[in-house]
Amino acid sequence: MARAYDPTRSGINGFGDGVSERRKHQRYDAAAIGCRVEWINSTAEAPEAMNLSAGGLCLRTGRLLAPGEQIYLKLSLPEPMGSALVQCVVRWRQPAPDSSGWLIGAEVIESTKGWIGPQEDCRQENTL
Repeated sequence: MARAYDPTRSGINGFGDGVSERRKHQRYDAAAIGCRVEWINSTAEAPEAMNLSAGGLCLRTGRLLAPGEQIYLKLSLPEPMGSALVQCVVRWRQPAPDSSGWLIGAEVIESTKGWIGPQEDCRQENTL
């Protein structure tokens, strides 16, 4: 029986697979910190950010993206963090457990700001 996705569990994709020990950066629950995401130069439905860190983010999207594909996003965070334009590369994908599209893991490779990390006000109680 397949386990359901749980963004509060450890692991790269919320399945408690033990990969979390390899993470370089703390993850933050995107909904809890008010993160909104939009595609840049695309009219496709906006993805939903599941979690994010200084190194990347997990998105739920209806778009079928291939590992290695580059994507461009606008991330909007509450003040004082503000917005950033980011270039990412898709590292993994899997079907969303509720059949609502795909979960993708994307690594941030370039950003218009320093990005989310210890220097940002991310309200520590919202970490995963």
